[in-house]
Amino acid sequence: MDTDRHGYDSEDGNTDLTSGNPHGATSATEVAVPLACVADREARHYIPPVPMPVFRRVCRLGSAGFVYLLVWRRARVERNPTVTVSTALLERCGFSRNVKWRALRKLEAVGLVRVTTRAGKNPLATVLDYPAAARAA
Repeated sequence: MDTDRHGYDSEDGNTDLTSGNPHGATSATEVAVPLACVADREARHYIPPVPMPVFRRVCRLGSAGFVYLLVWRRARVERNPTVTVSTALLERCGFSRNVKWRALRKLEAVGLVRVTTRAGKNPLATVLDYPAAARAA
């Protein structure tokens, strides 16, 4: 197939300039570039206030305590004591799906959350000491 001096096919004109691929795909690898607006949004995320008696209990739970704080935050943001505990959310904070399940079992055993499992879906966690004031706020 003949190409002109710019790398286009002389017949249909849809050849990618960099690779000569007629479908426009390149062989270059994609690189994720963090956007300033995403970094700004992440910087504004915080853990809402937790009642001190609950915080004292959570401090003794190790990684399960950190998972609880993430569940608590999500419940406060959604203004609902029952939230989906996604693996993606926890992986962004360094927790694997196995840690997620161990933590949820531990949190349920100590009475901080009630976990509802769903086949093929992320579990639902209900924060049991979710204050009524937080629901209304």
